[in-house]
Amino acid sequence: PPPPKPSIPMDVVHDETLAYTFGTPSATASGEPIKWVFSRKPEKYSAAAPLNADARYRIVAEKINLKLALTLALYVGPAPNSLSTKYGDDPSKWPAKAVTKAFLDEKSTGRIATGKRISVSDLEDSEFVTPGEIAGDGAAQSPMYVRFNSTSQGAPNLYDSDKGTRETFRRSVGQIALRKGVDDGRWYIYGLVASGPDALWDDYGSSLEAAAESFHLDKPTRDFRSPEQNSWEFI
Repeated sequence: PPPPKPSIPMDVVHDETLAYTFGTPSATASGEPIKWVFSRKPEKYSAAAPLNADARYRIVAEKINLKLALTLALYVGPAPNSLSTKYGDDPSKWPAKAVTKAFLDEKSTGRIATGKRISVSDLEDSEFVTPGEIAGDGAAQSPMYVRFNSTSQGAPNLYDSDKGTRETFRRSVGQIALRKGVDDGRWYIYGLVASGPDALWDDYGSSLEAAAESFHLDKPTRDFRSPEQNSWEFI
């Protein structure tokens, strides 16, 4: 059997507007503190800044560690029509890899000459998460959860003073859920992505993995606002 995962201390981010929860690792498994700040506090979808010109995918919450270049970002946007066209209207039948690639493509700002959006991340692997691994009543709130690993080109302007190197590429882990819109009946992807420099992954990777695995949707309350509701509001 695989070795047990290390215990990672977590602070909790919970938002009732979009009804989700995820954990923020406050330290590594070895006890090294990790300090985070909100670069984007939780907000409703209609108020979040669009990632690209078509305004579909937005970061609705984000925490960062500037010193270590670690990020935790929650993206929300409509599932592309290509998924239902190719695999049917039941998202529980959509392949994990197809959902992940669609998510990575949609949140990307890379485009080729034809105008088609392409992912700037390379998908390493993706898999369905068993319901028993989802905290709370999260398993009942989404027809499926998908967990993935990906890599992307790093930011060469980020310099590691300890190692004397510049960031060459970043590693990311994420967890994706789906929820049907209240008014339009369309499926929306909610995806938490935890990422950091490859050079620091041995030290911080397990903490970022724990953060991604903690993400789940919550049962909506009276304060819930589905992404398509009040979509004209940008304030």
